[in-house]
Amino acid sequence: MPRGAHLPRLKKGERIPGSGRKKGTPNKITVSMKAAVYEAFNEAGGVEALTRYARRDPKGFYNIAAKLIPTELVGKGGKPLIPPEVKLPTDPIAAAAAYREIMKGEAGDE
Repeated sequence: MPRGAHLPRLKKGERIPGSGRKKGTPNKITVSMKAAVYEAFNEAGGVEALTRYARRDPKGFYNIAAKLIPTELVGKGGKPLIPPEVKLPTDPIAAAAAYREIMKGEAGDE
């Protein structure tokens, strides 16, 4: 008997229930890359070094920060991540602090 002959034939787009990676499970490479970037960030001076960089080169800082903004701007329960009435400061350091405060509130809404 050929391998898998005892299994039902699946139609295009169907899959066997329970097969594959569970939804939301991060890719192993993504996890290791994030860990490596976190370690490099700390080795390079952490928040203090990033703050110095933001003050020295705001355009470069915002270029990096823009790449970290999620493409999906919806939080848990379908709520917006940043409510429309919130205006972030133009100073990069003050904006980062304001964003952290907003995210603390989002974490508490669970």
